[in-house]
Amino acid sequence: MFSSIFVAVTLIWAQLGDIHLVLIALRAALPLLGVALATMSLAFLAGIYLVVSKLSWLAITIMIMGLVFLVALLSLYFFLWFPMSSSNRTMRYISYYPFRLAIL
Repeated sequence: MFSSIFVAVTLIWAQLGDIHLVLIALRAALPLLGVALATMSLAFLAGIYLVVSKLSWLAITIMIMGLVFLVALLSLYFFLWFPMSSSNRTMRYISYYPFRLAIL
């Protein structure tokens, strides 16, 4: 919760108009946004699991679906860390094609 609040405040702070300030705010907000998305998904998954835990087959099914989604989300977010504008051709392929495949 606190990382998502920090991201929101940072992005509002970036609206002041200074380009240097915008770049600093985006660099600070991007990692925390990934943390906020992953922990929000985990909290939702834990809440749903707790509600349906009396039906073990349903709880296990929801846990598997949630973990598959979380792994997909984290893998998409992981590929954003590789620079797509790198001068190294291998790094561009590492960042572009898996991200494109995951989107499809």
